[in-house]
Amino acid sequence: MALADAGRPDEAPDVLAEGRALADRLTTASDESPFCATTAIITARLGRWQEAEAHVARGLEAAAESGAVGPGVDLHSTRMVLALGRGDLDAATAAVDAAIDLLGDRPARTGPGLCRTWGALLEARGDLAGARARLLDVWESKPGSL
Repeated sequence: MALADAGRPDEAPDVLAEGRALADRLTTASDESPFCATTAIITARLGRWQEAEAHVARGLEAAAESGAVGPGVDLHSTRMVLALGRGDLDAATAAVDAAIDLLGDRPARTGPGLCRTWGALLEARGDLAGARARLLDVWESKPGSL
């Protein structure tokens, strides 16, 4: 993400792949969902939407297998951003609903990324008050994270 933020996004997928290979060699952890989540975000930023969606799908399968909630929420949030970019509000809503379902009884505001994407969806639907409320949730849970 740092490379993408520093204006060097084309380097990010390769560096991430190197990190994944190193993690595979050094640990016994097998959950690839965090790597898929980050790769999906980076490839979406590069405008490679179909590739990003493929990373989301693979990551959601891995998260379901491992029970990883955080990466699953991030992946559903990324899927929402991709759907919103296509103008598919129904798919975007389904992705946000899936992320909220995955959180279970945890408050949705515990995921700043989810609240930001949820806010974007509400704004796209014309619910400015709802969008503002989601952004205030982010601000209250993690000040300065907007």
